[in-house]
Amino acid sequence: SDVYKRQFLILNVPSFDRAPVAELVASSSPGDAARPPMNESIRAWNARLAQYAAELPGRYPGAEVELYDTATWLDEVRCPRLLPSPVSTQD
Repeated sequence: SDVYKRQFLILNVPSFDRAPVAELVASSSPGDAARPPMNESIRAWNARLAQYAAELPGRYPGAEVELYDTATWLDEVRCPRLLPSPVSTQD
């Protein structure tokens, strides 16, 4: 029966550079000192998250797991060449 079916969608964390607060931190932190440690922590978190996602089906037989890469999605959204051209409503 599918009554007890388990489906998991796990989102990883994009780099600190993607956070709206990143520019504020960069402007208030001389030498950009906060970024490297934060990005290293995020990479470590995402690596552990991927490992956890891979282990879930073993813990919960029948589980379906998808690890969604938010960093790649943000790159696609923020890349102007991938966005459609604006449509003018003026004649």
